[in-house]
Order: sequence, then C-alpha cells, then structure tokens
Amino acid sequence: MGQETITTRLLEYKCVLKKMRMMGFTRVYSSNLADSLGVSSSLVRKDFSCLTTVGNKRGGYQIEPLLAEIHKILHRGGEATKAVVAGAGKLGKALCNYGGFEEENIHIVAAFDSDSKKVGNNERIPVLHIENLTSFISRNKITIGVLAVPAEAAQKVADLMIMAGVRGFLNFAPTRLSLPSHCRENHINLALELEKLILILATSETEPGQFWTSEINAELNNLKQVEV
Repeated sequence: MGQETITTRLLEYKCVLKKMRMMGFTRVYSSNLADSLGVSSSLVRKDFSCLTTVGNKRGGYQIEPLLAEIHKILHRGGEATKAVVAGAGKLGKALCNYGGFEEENIHIVAAFDSDSKKVGNNERIPVLHIENLTSFISRNKITIGVLAVPAEAAQKVADLMIMAGVRGFLNFAPTRLSLPSHCRENHINLALELEKLILILATSETEPGQFWTSEINAELNNLKQVEV
C-alpha cells in the first residue's frame, strides 16, 4: 500500500508540474506542490529525496529535470502501454477518442462491442466484435482492459480478458469485479461519485445536524446492524 501511495503522489506531482510548465514556470518549491496536493512540504521533500534532481530552499527544484526523472520512474522501459476498451457506446467512444492517453504513453489499440452495428472504424481506433476479444488480447500481449459495459456484462468480459492475459482493469461499470490475486481493479462509479459530491455540497449548505434527517439516520442504523 505504501508503494501504491507514493506512485499515486508521483503521478499527481507530474500533473501539477506539467501545468506549471505550461504556465511558463521553470522552478517550483516543495510548498507549491504540497499546497496543490494537500500534503506537507516535508512529505514532498521526502518523496524527492530518492531522486537525483536536487532542490534547495532558495531556488526550489528545476521543473524540467524533475519532470523528466519522475516520468522515467513511472514509465520504466520506455515502451508504451497498450490497452483495450470493452464497450463502444458513448462512454467507450469518448475514452477511445481521448488524446491525453497518448501523452502519458498509453495506447488504446482497439475497442470491442457485442453490437455488430458498432463494429468498424472509429475516429481513432478500430471497433471489433467482442468475439475477437481474447484472440486480439493474446496476439497483441495486452495487459490493461478498460470496461465501459453494463453491470451485468462486466464480470463475463473481465473473465475473458483475464484468460487472454489482462491483469489490470479500469472499471467504469457500476459493479465490482471478482478477480484472482494477480489482477488489480481501479473502479470508477460515475453515478456514485456524483452522488457523493451532491451530498457533500448539501451538508456544507445546511446547519450542522439539519441534513441528517430521521430517514437517513434510520438507514445508518440499519447498516450498523447489518455490519454487526
């Protein structure tokens, strides 16, 4: 978990540094990165202590070499990571057409769908029938699968991908996957995230204690009883 956390922060540092570079900055202080990520300056300096790029109190860190070293750590080997998308609906097509993946050395090489009407050439990548999924993954040595399919199809598609060699999943389906120990899942439930945001805004706009109605308290009590 510790290594995962550091990797996540390195990705966030990279994002902030790239934005600062676009704005014309050439140097950055640990306090700048700390404020952007909501962490302490000492943690930023600790994360950077293993790097060859050295900073100082007066001048901070040079952005360009810092970015280059972080990129090298995150993309060992230099080769692009190939991924496929299952589901060629609106979300699937949007993911396929997103140019930001290429900037991060990630190549979406194909999309798959069970609807023959969707099969053909997309603007950026081919859309193939789902029956070709396993052979394509095996042949192209794909290790990352993106799921943009309905909940009821997610597990079946994931199982097919695993059989063909996929080990990592970015799952947009509104359900969790059951995976073997050698596989990992990043689950993004868009509806849940939006609902959480709405609830947070609602609680911030009401007086303390007013939002938690008797109905919600009853639901919380039921959940507690189930957990016990």
